[in-house]
Amino acid sequence: ALVLAHYARLPDLFTGLFAIAISAMLTGAFHEDGLADVADGFGGGATREERLEIMKDSRIGAYGTLALILTILARASLLTALLHLRPIAVIVLVAGAAAFSRSLMVDLLWATRPARSNGLSVLAGQPSRNTALLALAIGGIGAGLGGTLVLSPGAGALALVAGGLAL
Repeated sequence: ALVLAHYARLPDLFTGLFAIAISAMLTGAFHEDGLADVADGFGGGATREERLEIMKDSRIGAYGTLALILTILARASLLTALLHLRPIAVIVLVAGAAAFSRSLMVDLLWATRPARSNGLSVLAGQPSRNTALLALAIGGIGAGLGGTLVLSPGAGALALVAGGLAL
């Protein structure tokens, strides 16, 4: 979507926002909903129980709204910064980042227990350590190699370190 909007000569900011909008439509805004829930829960809840209750509430609060605004603007800004690259390079970087971010979620599922006994992560199950390591290897190779080949070896290493810190 980013590359196509750029080829249509749409303004850069619109191009980045268009790519994010298409992604949200394809995923049902699953990730944005989760981010808003976490921001509201941790911003507004003092106890574990309060945070879980706030996150379960379908309404969005100030923390969730602010988190969405800031991350969407940041993502649009970062996506538009890629527009000077060749289209295949953009696709490699975005696909590598997507693969790595999803592999980090597999590791998180392995390393932590679900917050509630009937939540979405319970349905996902707990992968084995070998499965988590395989996912990290595949995702890490995607992000590290993509960043290294398209940008620089330092960028590839930074992508891996930043992902680990974010996790």
